[in-house]
Amino acid sequence: GAVPANRVRALLSCMFNKVAMADGVQWWREPTTPVTRSIRFREVKRRRHATPAEFPPIARELDRLLEAYPREVTACYAILRAGTRVTEMLGLRRDEIDASGRAVLTEHKTDRTGDVRTIILAPTVLAMIGRLPAYPCGRVFGGVDRWRVRGVWVLARNAAGIKDLQLRDFRRTFASVAETRGVSLDQIGEVFDHGSTQTTAGYAWLFDDARRAIVHDTASASETLMKRSE
Repeated sequence: GAVPANRVRALLSCMFNKVAMADGVQWWREPTTPVTRSIRFREVKRRRHATPAEFPPIARELDRLLEAYPREVTACYAILRAGTRVTEMLGLRRDEIDASGRAVLTEHKTDRTGDVRTIILAPTVLAMIGRLPAYPCGRVFGGVDRWRVRGVWVLARNAAGIKDLQLRDFRRTFASVAETRGVSLDQIGEVFDHGSTQTTAGYAWLFDDARRAIVHDTASASETLMKRSE
């Protein structure tokens, strides 16, 4: 595909420019490299989210796999109903979650300014997590990685006949459901902790209670969609 091809191209370019052509190495002495003459493919931005009609079969297949894969299926539901990145949810520790379902992450993907990342977990997610045993490592999902969760998700989506929906699309699905509930893009941005200086100033008024209400309402709407007949 275009994306992996472009990533390989970028890696090779870095290898030539930073290593092969570096002072003291000079393994490559030509003014241009093979990468310079290669093609950079056009990337089409992915804009996929689950549709209302897809929620019931998703729920059916995830529930079918729950007994065999409790950690992985619970993680799928948690990611969908909290709108988090996959790695954020899988790295969550039990001691980071308070009684209200609020979790504060000090280490996360967007941690470039030292800000913490706040995740709100809906009551149904907390209930599912409560049924999992406490693992020695302290993580909610026992250190299970994204590849294992993805493998279980692939089983569910293929059985549901939805072969192009990816785990990372759950974040956009959360935003789509929230938007249909009347939540503004600024409010969704606050739930996601999107933080440029300009946008943060625009929704700094959204405190934990309001954020919690948005997540709970969106999670509840997702659950309702999953219970509808196909």
